[in-house]
Amino acid sequence: MSHMAAKHTFGREAVAVYLAAALVVFGTWAASRYLILRKFENIEQNDVSRSVEIMRKALLAKNTEIETTSRDYARWDDMYSYVSSLDANFEYQNFSEAGLDEMNVDFVWLLDPGEKLLSSFENDTDDARYLHPASDAVVGELNRLTPLVRTVLDQEGTLRLVLINGVPHVIAAHTVLHSDRSGPAAGTLVFARRIGPPEIASIGADAQQNLRFALLDDATLDEEKSQILNAPDGRRIVRRSDTNIEGQLRLDSIDNRPLALLTTTLPRSVMQSGQQGVSYLVGLVALLVSIVVAAWHAYRGRLKRTADAAAVSETRYRAIFDRAASGIILFDPNSRRVLDANPQAQRLVGASLDELRRRDVATIFDTPVSLEPGNERDEPSASRPAQIIRGDDERRDVEFSIADLDPATGRVHAMLLQDISHRREAERRAQEHQLSLQHLATHDALTGLPNRTFLNEELPRLIDEAARRGDSLSILYIDCDNFKNINDSRGHSIGDDYLRSVARRLRDSIASPDLVVRMGGDEFLVVTRHYGLDPDSAAIAERVAAALKKPVRLGEATYSATTSIGMSVYPRDATTMSELLRSADIALYEAKARGRDNVQMFDAAMNKRVHTRLALEQDLRSAVNRDAIEIQLQPIVDIRTGRLVSFEALARWNDPRHGTVPPLAFIEVAEASDLIVELGECVFRNVARQIANWQRAGLKPVPVAVNVSAKQLKRSNLPERLVAIAHEFDIAPHQMEVELTESVAMQDSEQHVTKLHALRDLGVRVSVDDFGTGYSSLAYLRNLPIDYLKIDRTFVRDMNVDRNDAAIVRAIISMAQSLHLGTVAEGIETREHASQLLALGCSTGQGYFFSKPIAVHETNELLRTMRGAAPMQGGPNLEIVRVS
Repeated sequence: MSHMAAKHTFGREAVAVYLAAALVVFGTWAASRYLILRKFENIEQNDVSRSVEIMRKALLAKNTEIETTSRDYARWDDMYSYVSSLDANFEYQNFSEAGLDEMNVDFVWLLDPGEKLLSSFENDTDDARYLHPASDAVVGELNRLTPLVRTVLDQEGTLRLVLINGVPHVIAAHTVLHSDRSGPAAGTLVFARRIGPPEIASIGADAQQNLRFALLDDATLDEEKSQILNAPDGRRIVRRSDTNIEGQLRLDSIDNRPLALLTTTLPRSVMQSGQQGVSYLVGLVALLVSIVVAAWHAYRGRLKRTADAAAVSETRYRAIFDRAASGIILFDPNSRRVLDANPQAQRLVGASLDELRRRDVATIFDTPVSLEPGNERDEPSASRPAQIIRGDDERRDVEFSIADLDPATGRVHAMLLQDISHRREAERRAQEHQLSLQHLATHDALTGLPNRTFLNEELPRLIDEAARRGDSLSILYIDCDNFKNINDSRGHSIGDDYLRSVARRLRDSIASPDLVVRMGGDEFLVVTRHYGLDPDSAAIAERVAAALKKPVRLGEATYSATTSIGMSVYPRDATTMSELLRSADIALYEAKARGRDNVQMFDAAMNKRVHTRLALEQDLRSAVNRDAIEIQLQPIVDIRTGRLVSFEALARWNDPRHGTVPPLAFIEVAEASDLIVELGECVFRNVARQIANWQRAGLKPVPVAVNVSAKQLKRSNLPERLVAIAHEFDIAPHQMEVELTESVAMQDSEQHVTKLHALRDLGVRVSVDDFGTGYSSLAYLRNLPIDYLKIDRTFVRDMNVDRNDAAIVRAIISMAQSLHLGTVAEGIETREHASQLLALGCSTGQGYFFSKPIAVHETNELLRTMRGAAPMQGGPNLEIVRVS
């Protein structure tokens, strides 16, 4: 009964709450409709009234435009004169069709003081129609309007509307006076402008509104015409729909007759906003009331939910316990007997719940573990790694922690088990990957050999081991001779195959405990270990060199390459890694300097030679950078007349530390260190500077030839550099000449030929120096763009006593003549040399018989004395000697 009474009581309370809520919501809605929306309606009416006023002012502004135009004309002396003269020229200049179109005026008429029509103009600004005087129909309308015009004469700031031929117009009438507004009045000037769609559109644009214009006799206004006529002030507000509202302005003519209606349409955004606000307010109140009702229901149902929660708590706990991703075992800490275990724990241990309940919890682990919980209240202990033994004797990696679930009594502990077998496997794979990365960092990707990084770690260990045992180490620094030729000619793929074959043969030619390292590029290093302090390093080096010299087939070709090897020995030559490598590198440098394809053992003398050579190289580089290389010039003359033809530039180096360095010595260093390109350019700059000095001194320069090495021709853009140097010193490029040795000229690669042709296009002459000492070939002479041959001094020196040398000189001259090339003989030291060369057909030469190489400051006088066509002063009186 009490349950039923409570149920009825709850029902009555619910009805009362729902009724009160409904009354609150309805009262809010009714009050909002009466109070709030009324305010919004007033705001909306005010907005429409302002829009109608703006529309009226915009129309009045259009009326003011024609009013201003009419007043300006009526207060003009020329207009005053026109009233009496009616001058056609004045009419053409001011009231032509173009003039009226520009003023946007449709009618102009002029009345005399007795209101008689003197002149009229009719213009249609939309159509190409212009009449003067106006048509009879229009004149009739103008006469009709004349009494009305008197009522608005000289009015300003008012709206003056009339109908002309049934079309509404705005008019403006002003008394015609002098420019200073003095009289007497000459008449009345009236302007009229039609109110049509373009004017209405313009007024709408000025008012920023969408306007409509209609005459009151329009059929569309019949239903509301009476309301329009009766509207106070001619203004009316019409609510067309829930979304649009209209503001209407009645327009009366100047005789106060209703004429037209101007309408603007506005969106009812204000009212819509008010309605939306009311809806939001009612909705908010309804929401709040609903929240209150819901809170009441929540309070009433709290007891029931509490009871229900107690009923399902166990169900939820069991669901979480059974479906947990981790294994959970509940056990008694005193007896260590298992009380409960979720399915995940049973699968992880490999035993059923009944089997676990019969076991000591510690027996699931393969080693003893601590079962103590964490120190903090309700907090589990830190996770600890362990291995469990499954029912099938499989061991599995886990992490476990212990928590006290009943701190008050300490009778239930929970063990959380997490299977980490997959993580252990991932860690193992990561470790293998780390080892793989370490291997990649310390080994060469191309050959698989250890790299320089590995050597930096391993060699110090080998040195320490050898020091402890009293043993020795041999360091072989190996460089593949001319590997660049294979790479350039056959491509990088063949080059890589060649390096891999070198790595294999090196590995096969030494003992397995010894170390083979790729240092980079085509350089390798071998470290061999020996018992005792007297290793047979030379035998090892010869064995390695022989293994590398064996032909190897790569692709479709067979290659046989040589190597240069430098050796050092621990502890004889050095005791640290850096010194050992440095000593082997010095020995390798010596092997390369001796022509490659040989083995050199490091010694102290070699160290000194290399240091001297390096010092010379460094000082030479400094000299080139400081432009401290000087030149001497040796004249090249016409043998027959002694006339100066050109010079050959010879590089000279006077160093503060080394003294006068022989050209062969520093040029060899420049070639070996690739400094030859900068040295050659330095010589060209000195030559260009001297030619510019001759020009500034008023002398006529002769060409100066410069020797160009193979590296300079190959590695620099020689034609472009000569143009740049010539431009820098303001000389012509053809005032410099280029000399190539025969070996360089025979390297007639496409690149060389292209550059030589570019030099020829600049006017630079090219000669082949020391001709006859190499493999002279008609083929390359025919193909190369060269100008003359220089006969080597070795043939000229003995040709007067050696018939073979004379025959060679004769053959070179004959060859040059057949190919239309010039010849220059080098090393002319006697009168007999000069005479014999003339007899053989060579008329140009150089040598000590004419002049030694001289300093540049001594050449000015030589240019003055030897440029003439007359024989050289004190020169040889040559007698032609014929050689059979």
